[in-house]
Amino acid sequence: DPIEFTFDGRPGMLSFFLVYAGNLWLYVTNLIICPLWVKVIVKHIKGRVPKKFKYAMYSLISFGAVMLIVNFFTPVVFRIDDSNVYHRGPAFWIYMGMDILIILTTIYIYFDSCIKGDTPKFFPVWQFALPLIIGAAMQSAFYGVSTIWPFISISISSIINSLHNEATYQDRLTGLYNRFFLDNIKNEIVYKNNGEITAMMLDMNDFKSINDNFGH
Repeated sequence: DPIEFTFDGRPGMLSFFLVYAGNLWLYVTNLIICPLWVKVIVKHIKGRVPKKFKYAMYSLISFGAVMLIVNFFTPVVFRIDDSNVYHRGPAFWIYMGMDILIILTTIYIYFDSCIKGDTPKFFPVWQFALPLIIGAAMQSAFYGVSTIWPFISISISSIINSLHNEATYQDRLTGLYNRFFLDNIKNEIVYKNNGEITAMMLDMNDFKSINDNFGH
């Protein structure tokens, strides 16, 4: 973005090359980063990436790559005019639509997992989806101001923070919540109930033999 904005509208073949190459690289990284990043999120939520989701991502990436190749001969995605000024083509909005589709698919998978009770507690979808949507919408509406990459950084930071919370509150081996999480829940319940709390202990018959034979 900084290179493209710096040389946009400046004369000379070098400026043309940098503006064209810079914008081309932005479109390529968009094809690479969004699907792979969402793939990581889906794998974390579901434990694996569904085959249908993989094929859908591969189809979108292939379609986007073909469009960029076509753009060399027929500027449908973007063009650089005689003054070395970048202009969006009609297919630009197809790329925006692809990004929105990817994000909406991720949100659907998240809420579907919520309904089934499989979603990690410390991995809220809005933390990574909302900054992406805001950044993409702002850059689409106000061309000339780079917003998508700062908002992507915010989303990545949110994901790292969520993963850190999981490591803090959950046991890595079993996925169960640990004592630190229990203490937080206890304090929250005590605060809401004016210091009163009730506990129940259950005794499971013959559970000792399970521990002895299969491990604690």
